[in-house]
Amino acid sequence: IGPPAEIIELQPPAWRTVTDELVDPLGGHVVYRDGAYLFEAGERIDGVDTPGAFSPRGRWFAARLHDDRGVLLWDRQHERQHRLRGWQLGGWYREQPWLLRRDDDMPLALSAVLGEDDVDEA
Repeated sequence: IGPPAEIIELQPPAWRTVTDELVDPLGGHVVYRDGAYLFEAGERIDGVDTPGAFSPRGRWFAARLHDDRGVLLWDRQHERQHRLRGWQLGGWYREQPWLLRRDDDMPLALSAVLGEDDVDEA
């Protein structure tokens, strides 16, 4: 007998094209200017295109890399960025990003993509 099975339903990313500014779920606003996202708190994310997306509670911020070459994921809680070439954001599950290479692929948790064993479910 193995571990209990779990059905995972991903919440699709709510991509927003930045024409003026985005509302940050953690407070403040975000603008896209000259190829970078500028956060009201002073953070700057370079080398990405618009649109961008926040995870449901705002822990993560995602943006597409230039020329649609992959995705940038910023873990705002741990202040870590991941630039994942060749990957796209498939959705969110328990406030964590799940990724895939092509639309018909099975999504993988970020921890699996990075080769990490432990998963922070915070």
